[in-house]
Amino acid sequence: MDIRTTWLLIVVALFLFIFHVSQALAGGNEYRWTERVGENTGSYIVIDQPSVPSAVATVTFQNDLVHHEDATFPLTYGDITVQVYFDYNYQARTEERIRVVAPEGYIAVPEEILVPEYHIGQIHIYRYMGS
Repeated sequence: MDIRTTWLLIVVALFLFIFHVSQALAGGNEYRWTERVGENTGSYIVIDQPSVPSAVATVTFQNDLVHHEDATFPLTYGDITVQVYFDYNYQARTEERIRVVAPEGYIAVPEEILVPEYHIGQIHIYRYMGS
């Protein structure tokens, strides 16, 4: 491999690293893996309007076989910011796990889910009314 190819690979790797870090730190409402395999749409996790009654938000994970490492990042919908923990091939399985930690005054139901490849999973955010 010549020096130009080596430098090009270093620059591309650095760009991808910076892109993923900046995406995670942005705290927007979506985290998207940019890689694609074949015809899939790419994996993403998004927090958006609730899809069930009484919830204040819904976190949706579209699992499309493109991620290769664990990730942790915030997602924000309105004034609600949750922390998402993504576990690639959780416990050496083919499913990925996402765990959502809701801010004080809210609760994630369920707190974590396992999502097989090419499936969608959801976690709903509710106001915590006490026990």
